[in-house]
Amino acid sequence: MRRIFLFLLLTLFLLPACSESDNSPKSAQDVAKPLIKETSAKKTYKATGDLDKIIKKGSLRILTVRHIDGFLPREGDSLYFEQELAADFARSLGLTPVRVYVDAFEQLIPALLEGRGDLIAANMRITEQRKEKISFTVPVLFSREQIIARKDDTINRLSQLKNRNISVSPGTSYIETLEQLQTSRPYVSYSLLPATMSLDQSLDRLATGELDLLVADSIEMDVIENYRDDVRAVFNLTQKVPLAWGVRADNQELKQSLDRFLELEILKRGTQKRYTADLPELKKRKVLRLITRNNGATYFLWKGELMGFEYELYKRFAEANKMRLQVVVAPSHEAMLPMLLRGDGDIASALMTPNESRKAAGITFTRPYLYTTQLLVGRSKEKEITDLAQLKGRTLVLRESSDYWQTAQELVNSGIRIKLEAAPENMETEEIINRVASGEFDLTIADNIILELEMSWRDDIKSLSTLREERSPIAAAVRPEDKELKTALDQFFKKEYKGLYYNISYKKYFESPRGISKRQTVRVASETPGQISPYDELFKKHAEEHGFDWRMILAQAYQESRFDPKRKSWAGAEGLLQVMPRTARAHGFGDQDLSDPEVGIAAGVEYLSWVRERFPSDLSIKDRMWFALAAYNAGAGHVHDARTLARRKGWNPDVWFDNVEKAMLLLSKPEYHKKAKYGYVRGTEPVHYVRNIRDRYRVYVQALGQACMDRNESAGIEKGCRLKDAA
Repeated sequence: MRRIFLFLLLTLFLLPACSESDNSPKSAQDVAKPLIKETSAKKTYKATGDLDKIIKKGSLRILTVRHIDGFLPREGDSLYFEQELAADFARSLGLTPVRVYVDAFEQLIPALLEGRGDLIAANMRITEQRKEKISFTVPVLFSREQIIARKDDTINRLSQLKNRNISVSPGTSYIETLEQLQTSRPYVSYSLLPATMSLDQSLDRLATGELDLLVADSIEMDVIENYRDDVRAVFNLTQKVPLAWGVRADNQELKQSLDRFLELEILKRGTQKRYTADLPELKKRKVLRLITRNNGATYFLWKGELMGFEYELYKRFAEANKMRLQVVVAPSHEAMLPMLLRGDGDIASALMTPNESRKAAGITFTRPYLYTTQLLVGRSKEKEITDLAQLKGRTLVLRESSDYWQTAQELVNSGIRIKLEAAPENMETEEIINRVASGEFDLTIADNIILELEMSWRDDIKSLSTLREERSPIAAAVRPEDKELKTALDQFFKKEYKGLYYNISYKKYFESPRGISKRQTVRVASETPGQISPYDELFKKHAEEHGFDWRMILAQAYQESRFDPKRKSWAGAEGLLQVMPRTARAHGFGDQDLSDPEVGIAAGVEYLSWVRERFPSDLSIKDRMWFALAAYNAGAGHVHDARTLARRKGWNPDVWFDNVEKAMLLLSKPEYHKKAKYGYVRGTEPVHYVRNIRDRYRVYVQALGQACMDRNESAGIEKGCRLKDAA
């Protein structure tokens, strides 16, 4: 047995680790507690009282459908708009908003009637059938129901529905619409999709020909057209129909209060998308629009959480001024300032340096909130540049709109014989660095914080020289006439700069190790023979409850926390399985202490089981496991995007290794993530994460020497050794 564990320890030492965790005593989540609580409908209390009872409870439970794993808000997202508006209503009454999730649209009304929630805010159409069960508020939005087809489908009118099959989700108003249509056109036929299949998953199947036609609403399709071009709306099934919120029929006080609130708020906010306004008007609208870019420094989705240094900074500013932050993702860096000037947003910010050309374009900058130095970036094997004359004949690749281009131009003007090559304006600095590392580009320039962010997870690049000794200021751009907004931002930055929240956020994004950590000697075996961690029995208990091989969960826990239940990650995840507090709440664990080994393991395994169910049951056992682990690490939405991209690339979307993992790596590149629903992701992290867990799992199986037994062919699993084939 001693030989087995010596082998185990040696192998673990040699395996690269990819934990995102660090030992920071605090995270930004410790400083800024969530404004909206979340839980599962299955685990919330039952209550059917009207507004007076709700006020006594102190919280408003808002029912909605759980997305795959959070979502990246885009302009026009109706669900995001409704959720934020419902939360504003709760706060207007002094109540805590609590999102209560169901897994499918058809579960919303039953959950409301059972008393699992107080309000449905989920893009619901007012229909006669539904009015028999619940009451509706005044309309929040209006939409059209549309037939959706593949891009090359020639269908364009109702009569062509003959011999076609329309797929619809159960519990939706689309069924009522199609049944009414059948009275005059009996040839119309439809079939039901699985209740938990998302719209994007059904669109994937439509695009590949697995489905014939779909129904969706025009609001959803307006958003979807921003990131996919393989499907299209071909014609309307209805004229504009109202979408409203639902309450129980006997909760008329709640309905009346909601109606008053909605009439006032919708009137104040209006429907105008493009406008210019200073701070007083913005406060009346209760919305602050930030124009930025979707990348690893400013704004991105990770494990279902919206993140980014600048995103968190402006969200804090918006909340301090009682506004909701709305992010507008610009198609390129070059487009940001024109968008600001024409009223597409109120602030433009993406690690932007004030310079004379930008000021000449009619832009005013706030006081700096960050300072950086500009570094020459090359491959790690290169020697450092001690004399800039050594750059003779080399090529710098940069965006022309960036401040780096001006720095490079100064080098040329000073007599340094270096070539300048313009990178595409929609290419992030991170991607330019990636192409330098691969040898496609020669050299580039980057701010120290961006380079530090990249070097936290990779070792194939480095700084060859500091090009500007003086620190470059980073500031927000505003319109010159928005003087009160600028003053408020200046005061905010002055107060926050180098403060507690600022320092924690800075460390979280630019200093914490987020990728492949350094190899280290870690003693993982206990003194008890045949035991890997002090928590083996807990891992066995919870893994068995959800049909997992406990050694796989054990390998995952080592990857996440090194079996340290007190560990917190850079993103705020906690416990042995590094669960985000928001995720734990959404799965019914409330505010339980995730550093408690029992709670941390239970919450992690519960979430892993949930993400596994987001993938088709007809996948191979091992690939479904790899997809679940990748989703646990990066978010199921990003894995869904990678499967869609793999299908488009001609790779097998049902196989992780050497197929979907290749697509995941591409999603850090602008040409791919701009067409992905969940946007940018650093794909190397989930790729390394899954590979390391697989390798460590093999070691555990070999070390413990437990034979597989009781193969259950009908269930498609092996008790005790569920991934023997993969191992």
